[in-house]
Amino acid sequence: MKKGIRLQSVNRWLIAATCIAYACLMVLTTDIFKSYQSLQESLNDYIACQQSVSELQKGSDYLTERVRQLANGFDAEQISLYMEEAFHTKTREKALEEVKGMKLGANLVNEMEHALQQSYQLMDTEYRSMALVCLAENIDMSQYEEDLMNYLMPEDFSLSDDEKEQLALELVYSEDYINQKTLIQQHLDNLNNLLITESFEYVDNSNRTLSSTLERQQFMLIVIFLINILVFLMILFLVLRPLQNHQKSLQKNSKMRLGSVIEFKDIAKSYNDFLDTTSTNELNLKHIANHDQLTGVYNRTAFDAIVSSFSEMDLQMALIIVDIDDFKHINDQFGHAEGDVALQQVAKLLQLSIRYDDTLIRFGGDEFVIIMRNLDIRRSSIIARKMEAINEQLSQTHELLNLSVSSGAAFSANGYSQELFDLADKMLYKAKKQGKRCCVISDKVL
Repeated sequence: MKKGIRLQSVNRWLIAATCIAYACLMVLTTDIFKSYQSLQESLNDYIACQQSVSELQKGSDYLTERVRQLANGFDAEQISLYMEEAFHTKTREKALEEVKGMKLGANLVNEMEHALQQSYQLMDTEYRSMALVCLAENIDMSQYEEDLMNYLMPEDFSLSDDEKEQLALELVYSEDYINQKTLIQQHLDNLNNLLITESFEYVDNSNRTLSSTLERQQFMLIVIFLINILVFLMILFLVLRPLQNHQKSLQKNSKMRLGSVIEFKDIAKSYNDFLDTTSTNELNLKHIANHDQLTGVYNRTAFDAIVSSFSEMDLQMALIIVDIDDFKHINDQFGHAEGDVALQQVAKLLQLSIRYDDTLIRFGGDEFVIIMRNLDIRRSSIIARKMEAINEQLSQTHELLNLSVSSGAAFSANGYSQELFDLADKMLYKAKKQGKRCCVISDKVL
């Protein structure tokens, strides 16, 4: 059995403890949210209920105002307005329905229903007052939704028109009428008092619940904080320090020290074995990864890494794209083996034609890229002469294949960019259009 501390076991216990703590915290947070949401709904109901009480009061007062204006000025339009409110707008009834839809106590709804019933009773007096005015002013009562004739007393018919008008006015200003209005107001006042009492009780209970839940949440936060401290110490002593030691070994390319943590012991042993067996192969692997196996020059992977180091920098450079003319025809007529020989020959001639610090890359297929650093456009003739010399050598060496290359070159004063590559590619296209076996150089410096 291996001796030492197993990091995996310690990690499992810490994860379990953290998950439990966070689960408790999530439950407590959900409880807080629900309590807050319930409190918010209660406050919204309180505000809405107050508005509904106000609407019921407004509806009742509106009817009173219409019938009083009718009794005072005999304006028949007031009857139409009254009926519109009583049978269509229904401000009072809508206010009651809104209150019934809220999560309120039964006492609150009962008080509002009593206030509405009292308002209905008051309407009997108001209907009689309107009927008396209609009789006195010869207004057709059949045009209204309510049959006002049903509210007249037998003795009302024996009164003169002036007496009818006087009685209509007295009915809506009488002590009994005012008492009924006062009774409606008392019901609404009771409703407001009950609403305030219940709301304060609910808010108080909610506050106590929230306070208790917050205390438990704070406790869980402290627990999580302590777990985090423990995790930090574990990472510091069981992970970071061994990693720092291993990092030093990696930087020095030396073997790692074996520590007390089992996992790091295994890593150190494996690395030490690996270091022993791979140190001699590292250069070969890098060479294979970045070089074309057929020609021995850099490949497309290396190209991406090389040009990225030249991007957006103050550097005079030239980029040349070289393409073997009619390479597909060579492969088709003479076979791929001859095609490979042609690629190798072109790569060899290109490599011999460039400076030591220039870079030759097989970009893909029969296409090569040359990157020439610290070279400006004033020396473009050198490139043209070298490309011409290469074609001359190819024609002498491969008369049967009729081997030649076309090339396009572009210059930049700001290092590598995709625009530079595209410009060189455009020059290559012009060389192909001009009959191949030539080099076209852009006179534009990027």
